[in-house]
Amino acid sequence: MPANPQTLGVAGGLLLFLTLSCWALLLLCLSSVVGKEVHGDAVVGQAMAWLVAMSLAALTWLWVGGLLLKAGTQGMMPFAGIALALYLASGAAIAAALFLLQDTNRVWPVAVPTLIPPLLAVYVFALYRSSLRPKFVGSAASAVVWGTVVILSACVCPAAIARLYRNRAASITTPEARKVWAEQERERKRAENHPKLQAMTPDKPIWDWFAFLDEDSGVQPEALEAVRHLERRQSDIEDMLGWGVARAMMLLPDLDLKATPELCKAARNYLIKSAKESRVRPKQDPREYQAGGDVENSLAGIRWLIANGCDCDDAVAAMQASVETFIDTPDRRAALAALAALRRK
Repeated sequence: MPANPQTLGVAGGLLLFLTLSCWALLLLCLSSVVGKEVHGDAVVGQAMAWLVAMSLAALTWLWVGGLLLKAGTQGMMPFAGIALALYLASGAAIAAALFLLQDTNRVWPVAVPTLIPPLLAVYVFALYRSSLRPKFVGSAASAVVWGTVVILSACVCPAAIARLYRNRAASITTPEARKVWAEQERERKRAENHPKLQAMTPDKPIWDWFAFLDEDSGVQPEALEAVRHLERRQSDIEDMLGWGVARAMMLLPDLDLKATPELCKAARNYLIKSAKESRVRPKQDPREYQAGGDVENSLAGIRWLIANGCDCDDAVAAMQASVETFIDTPDRRAALAALAALRRK
């Protein structure tokens, strides 16, 4: 730190103003597009809003860089070299977050572009305030600030990489090329996950095994075999059903469980609650039914419950009533037929 502490000055004040102004506009812009699914002519307006949001994010990040550069060159910021590297990495994370936000089902990545810029702007501002500088110039406070930036940035990396792989898969059009790519992906995933699977211990709860139980993990058969021998698997599944974890219902047929009264009750309660939460309410806009939801994901588990003596009639009836609240589609008719077949059993 210099002997005579510097001040932000006119240039620094302008950079701070530009940072916070662009950031505020970015928040407004993101609030109008994140998680919003539009159709028809509204698609054009949303595309333009996304372009504006990306431009504002770039400008905000440019002004943040100016603030950090000023603080670093004036000796106000500790670990300036590390801060530069983290600044560049977190800029890439913001771009990755905006990429993920194109999926309307993802909202959580918005935390990255909305939290990192003001955090760094306030950090630089504090470094130039004589009353705050002693607290923020220390390595501990700087570590907290930059550690938060690292955590936020790291959150989006796996999801962004996964989406890039999915996009690459979608771009492969011929069956032969898709088959080759899928095989390469399985081998890559297996090489990545097999050592991690071997390091798992029997005391780990089932939810810690989820990454290995996915079909595309490359180690699903070994993971299922290992989970079947966990002593805690019965209680874990019952707990997860109570918490509303859909994966628990999907795993019922595969884990060599006992259809105890407790398990049957937990499953029925889960199905009834899920049906109530997913139905279309009278004041909501009509929606078409699409396959791939709780009904389809639960069918194998319900069949296992019925085959093992659990009474699921009330749960299946609740699911039927929920599906009937949707606009008729082929998927809706297929779901109702599958549920009706369960009730006949």
